[in-house]
Amino acid sequence: MTILPQKGYTPTYLPKVQRYPRENGLYAKTKIEAFIRYCRSAENVFKGQKAIGKVRKIVHFEPFCGPGWNRTKDGVHTFEGTPLRAVKELHHYDVFIFNDYDKSIMDCLYSELVDLHLDQNPDVEVHLFVQDANQAVKDLDLVLPKRIDKAFPFMGSVIVDPEDLWFSWSSTNQLATKRLDLLEMVPTHIDLARNIKNPSAQNYVGNWLGEAPVSDSLDTVLAQYETKLKTIYKWVHGVSTNPLPEQEYIWVPGKYHLISASNCPNDVAKKIWTGEVRRTVKATRGVPLFEGLDA
Repeated sequence: MTILPQKGYTPTYLPKVQRYPRENGLYAKTKIEAFIRYCRSAENVFKGQKAIGKVRKIVHFEPFCGPGWNRTKDGVHTFEGTPLRAVKELHHYDVFIFNDYDKSIMDCLYSELVDLHLDQNPDVEVHLFVQDANQAVKDLDLVLPKRIDKAFPFMGSVIVDPEDLWFSWSSTNQLATKRLDLLEMVPTHIDLARNIKNPSAQNYVGNWLGEAPVSDSLDTVLAQYETKLKTIYKWVHGVSTNPLPEQEYIWVPGKYHLISASNCPNDVAKKIWTGEVRRTVKATRGVPLFEGLDA
């Protein structure tokens, strides 16, 4: 694994006592598990495409990566974030791209990556950006594999997990032009629900939505967002059940909406979450909408 800082970021290795986790609710543990479970299952499709020469590289991108570890506010639970889970568990991916707006956060992640000693495959690249997430999307082409033969340059996954509605519609639209499955956590209870009835926040919500909200109803605006997603992704639909086995989560209805993209039609996309994907699945773009994923 080769770590490659980008755009002027100079990493600082921090001893463990100087690193800090991101505070989160316990729901984040279930959410992270769902993200990684999806990526592991989709990896079977990606590596199959690579094996037959249709794609050169498998890519993973996180514009809001965090420091690598999470801790609940009561300090009881500590668990790995998606960046560390991804580099340790997605064995067939070739390129990982992580971004965070805060250098100190990225230094924590950089130090964790160094400590993993994942040098068995020096051809695996880990690119690190420190900048606004929307700018990171614009800069993706700096590090994405280029076409050098008849095969597609890459395919893979992107996890968008912002604390607020900082991810603009233009960034979502730009990601839709890439061969990357989109998994987006929209913090509807924390941020959208808080701002949807606030007239002074309409531009803020509209930047995420890509147009002015048609209502101050949370459900109506979420339906508006889903409709807009259909303009850039072929498959968009609602799923009322949690993708994780019942014993693995505590249900908290209506707090989060997980928007996930699959590389398969809807019926296959649902099976991806439960690990039932078969290698014979043919890739066709899709974006299922999972509602209420919490723990």
